[in-house]
Amino acid sequence: METNHKRVLFIEDDFYIAEIFQFALEESGFTVILANDGEKGLEALASDNYDIVLLDIMLPKINGIEILRKCFAPDFPKKNLNIILLSNLAQENIIKEGLKLGAKEFILKDQMLPKELAAKVAETLAVSAPE
Repeated sequence: METNHKRVLFIEDDFYIAEIFQFALEESGFTVILANDGEKGLEALASDNYDIVLLDIMLPKINGIEILRKCFAPDFPKKNLNIILLSNLAQENIIKEGLKLGAKEFILKDQMLPKELAAKVAETLAVSAPE
């Protein structure tokens, strides 16, 4: 299979979840960069370019909603971020806030198989890719 060289930033503090999803994404040809807390994730977002970001909500140091607030602020160095919230926190008000702040969509981790997530990332990137 030909690799697509698309870069995924996965901000996830659960080592086992990160490992399982990372493997499936890499098997699908993505390059995956992991950040295991919100502070590292925000630093990675500000300093490098990614095709898509998978963002957990419940993170140490800076939570996912705060990351969204910061990275969609006018003074953030990167623009046009493609962020999907990927969490087991299914509180409707938090999901709505994340989508309002700029996340493209919300996915419940426990309802998404790793290969399904890789397919969803590929589909999202195909839809959001410039023509």
